[in-house]
Amino acid sequence: MNDIDENNREKGNDSPEFENAEGRPWLLFVVAVMVLAFAFIAFFVSIRIATIGLVALVFVLTTLRLVMRGKSPWKVRSLVFDCVIGYAFSVGLSVTYISILMLQR
Repeated sequence: MNDIDENNREKGNDSPEFENAEGRPWLLFVVAVMVLAFAFIAFFVSIRIATIGLVALVFVLTTLRLVMRGKSPWKVRSLVFDCVIGYAFSVGLSVTYISILMLQR
């Protein structure tokens, strides 16, 4: 057992120390609802609208994480990890969607 686990047990806290530094649950639920809404939009309305919305959502959350740093309500891992994954997902999804559109022509 490591020092973090022992310190948490002394405090009466069974969860690991890093969980205390995670994002806010209300924002996680808002993001989950938005992702479900984009899935609904993609299935019933338009894949283009859903893709643009999802890319915009991830881009805004990543920029929020970068600007607010430690006080950001959107935290998953370290600042660098969150930003690399967020921006890579935004660019990757955009490029993939555009390449699929170009193949259809």
